[in-house]
Amino acid sequence: MLVTLMNLLSSCWLPSDRYGYLGSDAVGRQDGLLWYKDSGLHFNGEFSMAVVQANNLLEDQCQIESGPLSLLESGPYGTFVGVYDGHGGPETSRYINDHLFQHLKRFAAEHQSISVDVIRKAYQATEEGFTSLVAKQWSTKPQLAAVGSCCLVGVVTGGMLYTANLGDSRVVLGKLVKATGEVLAVQLSAEHNVGIDSVRQELQSMHPEDKQIVVLKHNVWRVKGLIQADNLQIMLGNSILGQLFQSLKLSEDESDGSESGFHGQDNDVADDDVFSIKIIPHWRYKVDQQGQKRQERIVRVWPTQMTVDLVFRQDSSYRLCHVSRSIGDVYLKKAEFNREPLFAKFRLRETFKKPILSSEPYISVLPLQPQDLFLIFASDGLWEHLSNQEAADIVHNNPHSGSARRLIKAALQEAAKKREMRYSDLQKIDRGVRRHFHDDITVVVVFLDSNLVSRASSHRGPSLSIKGGGITGPASSAPLSLIQYPPKSQPVVASV
Repeated sequence: MLVTLMNLLSSCWLPSDRYGYLGSDAVGRQDGLLWYKDSGLHFNGEFSMAVVQANNLLEDQCQIESGPLSLLESGPYGTFVGVYDGHGGPETSRYINDHLFQHLKRFAAEHQSISVDVIRKAYQATEEGFTSLVAKQWSTKPQLAAVGSCCLVGVVTGGMLYTANLGDSRVVLGKLVKATGEVLAVQLSAEHNVGIDSVRQELQSMHPEDKQIVVLKHNVWRVKGLIQADNLQIMLGNSILGQLFQSLKLSEDESDGSESGFHGQDNDVADDDVFSIKIIPHWRYKVDQQGQKRQERIVRVWPTQMTVDLVFRQDSSYRLCHVSRSIGDVYLKKAEFNREPLFAKFRLRETFKKPILSSEPYISVLPLQPQDLFLIFASDGLWEHLSNQEAADIVHNNPHSGSARRLIKAALQEAAKKREMRYSDLQKIDRGVRRHFHDDITVVVVFLDSNLVSRASSHRGPSLSIKGGGITGPASSAPLSLIQYPPKSQPVVASV
């Protein structure tokens, strides 16, 4: 039994050499759970991309498409950026990555331009396509109905910036303040998280008859009070260690801890002269930046000389249905998919006549100015740890190359600090278990060259297509999903 437990612990917390794949400079690099492309050229300037994986399967997807934005040779031309933060699984974000831009090109060709209407139609077609996929696979893969994704898009063309968003990813503009030489962070996207008062009010106004449309529990707002699957339980399954953790987890309604600190009793799982494992359950209370008390479930594990705290957070976004708008999540949009054989934890007690979640994106249009220096597109995994201004300052005060990777490192350092651990120890934790410390994080930094941005949308430039990601399948499969063309115009990436 000791050998089995040691092997399980090693596979969970020690870095694996099989993830040490390094891609070529042209297509980016893979370093453990981090994929990055430090620099490249797009239609309107430079860019930097990075993705770090925390989930057992990467749920974030992202892409840059630069050059033709329609199926017509006449254009328009520009740059398309997409960040898709999946939840419940990777299927929806992957689907968006494969289809949304193609829909945009089709509608742009029909309208012979990029517009708010074109972007809205592309979102709608993507939503309808994924819903059709759920319907086709309902008999064999019913749980696909409970998979969804946030969807953040930016399009730069003809001196204009179009942004569209569903969910809680975010785009921040870095604007130069000429008087000081500093940069001002300006958030351009509206977020659809029920933790925001206006979002809750919107849901409540759309469903006045439903007093439980949003539920507050443990200081966290949830849509219909729903909780998603626990990643650690999924990863460990019925293994011995999985059973140990499952036996230690308290129900959500248990709150037997004191506010003064830790409590709990030691549980000796094994003990001999060579090695021992001790698992101690705790409740921990912390006060966040807004002064609200947060309750966290801690399981401390001692394998040999390593100490790890697994945090079962009551306010953790990956366990809650917390967004009001998304692509997918069909089980909360169509009542016919909120029934058996869908897992009981996703099924509502009462049926609903109109969609609970929406797929209508928030879209804004901004004329770009010479003082608009860069855009930071990122999933909420980054913004959980860095403020808009902190992120903008990091980009502005450092070289362009490596900007996205630099932001991710800053976020991970902050995540380690919050867990009272060293950054180097966080890096040793493998995917799956890593999700209890931070989310998948995707960052795309797009630098804006004012001379290039001001060009007419009919001006032709180099074509570029990149889809960045990490380990999306079994450990033995290729970790990258990435295309770039034409080969002769590929930019050089800074070496690791």
